[in-house]
Amino acid sequence: AQYPALGQRIHPLYPFVDAEVRYAVQYEYALSAVDVIARRMRLAFLDAQAARESLPKVIEIMAAELKWDDKRKKEEHGKALRFLTTMGLPDSILSEPTATKGSRNGYVNMQTTSDLNFLDPASYYRRGVFSAEEIGAILAAFSEFDVHGDGHIEVKDIQPLFSAINVPLPAEGIDAYLNAASIDHQNPGSSVEVEQIFDVLGDIKEAVNAKGRKPKGELNLNQIPTHRSGGGV
Repeated sequence: AQYPALGQRIHPLYPFVDAEVRYAVQYEYALSAVDVIARRMRLAFLDAQAARESLPKVIEIMAAELKWDDKRKKEEHGKALRFLTTMGLPDSILSEPTATKGSRNGYVNMQTTSDLNFLDPASYYRRGVFSAEEIGAILAAFSEFDVHGDGHIEVKDIQPLFSAINVPLPAEGIDAYLNAASIDHQNPGSSVEVEQIFDVLGDIKEAVNAKGRKPKGELNLNQIPTHRSGGGV
């Protein structure tokens, strides 16, 4: 059996469940969303982006327990976002509208839009490259082109695949990204593994969202940014 056996997760990547939010309010004197995501569950310290994505569920549960009105829920959302900027998320998240449960869609977009925030400047700070929903969306789209069901597609399928999951192709093209993933893009019938597709998408994501802006100058796709290396300068 997988943990948790009971309850609804507040985020698909972590085992925290809705009952823990209620327990924090009822027995641990949690009075704000920051109390829960930072001082009870510690999710903000574990993965600030996941904490941000969990806010709608956390706030809805706390509102039911503490009888918050819409004004208070909006205030809690804003205060929590301001706190998360101190945990490494960019100030750009402060301009996002108050989120609601179930407001995210299940497809991949490499930049922020009004209704989708899977891959935006803030998600660049996620512990993992892709969220669980993103991985599911990519695998589902890949399977549509994997006609033999063996975990491979052909080079000619890459751009249609990216179009299917709404990946905006970089203006400079994707040849450099394919080379970095060891894909023989000169041969349209060349075989491509699903892991290579994730490598390409990960590189595109980092290039588009690094520090919240598109990179300038030549890309060095194999260089790990200092702030993601685990070391100092």
